[in-house]
Amino acid sequence: MSSGSRPCAGNIRVPTSGCSQPSSFSTASSRTVPRPCLKPYADAPGGNCDVMFQPAQVNELFAALDAARFQIHVHVIGDRATRVALDGLEAALAANGRWPSLHQLAHLQLVHPDDFARIGALGVMANIQTLWARLDPMIPDIALDMIGSARRPQVYAFRRMLDAGAPYCLSSDWSVSTLDPFAIMETAVTRQARLADGARESFLPGEALTIEEAVLGYTAHAAAACWRGDSTGRLLPGFSADIIVTDRDLFAIPPHEIGDTRVLLTLFKGREVHRHEDFAG
Repeated sequence: MSSGSRPCAGNIRVPTSGCSQPSSFSTASSRTVPRPCLKPYADAPGGNCDVMFQPAQVNELFAALDAARFQIHVHVIGDRATRVALDGLEAALAANGRWPSLHQLAHLQLVHPDDFARIGALGVMANIQTLWARLDPMIPDIALDMIGSARRPQVYAFRRMLDAGAPYCLSSDWSVSTLDPFAIMETAVTRQARLADGARESFLPGEALTIEEAVLGYTAHAAAACWRGDSTGRLLPGFSADIIVTDRDLFAIPPHEIGDTRVLLTLFKGREVHRHEDFAG
């Protein structure tokens, strides 16, 4: 981040060059330590935890960053953290007006039902990690025990987000979990762990994405999230020729085979940067 900065609201200083997207953490992951929720935890220890920045601080900081035309990127896990972040982005919108910021909320593990529509109404980009929306040991053994059965339908409720009009993109959160986009897209569609990892039931299958939505999340929508939606992410005249050739048709194969997909050829700006040794095309 550049050393150039200017003062604004209170003691906040906003950098003016060298950085376009500050990232903040409003919550810790429920896979490791507790995260702030609107209601106490449901498991035996109970309790709760607080957000890292208080709402008044968030409102002031987001308004300042938004005024300086930064894209804000916030990591949220618990539903209180999501609520505080949305309130801050709403305060920024009220202070500065609407512009194509595509501010981002990452993870969105637990969202209160009242807040799904707010994500879409505010034009906030839901940066989602669909690989986590499955019954691997961390979900039933830690997260679901902590939040209880009543809040279970709110966990990784990605279909509700999309149906409420939320812009979205898919990402990995590497190195926390795999970087492989095909494994991630498979889980987006199946809401299950890969068969090779052991058979498990589907987790909230009604919240699944279609393969078309998953591919868009990794292409056109991911480009938009990086403020590059006008130059890459789609195959259009004048766009960067960023292309991959895969060994199978993602739109024709059974969903549980999506994660087996391999890239045979990669072009970046029309230039070959990767070729599988078995690809002769």
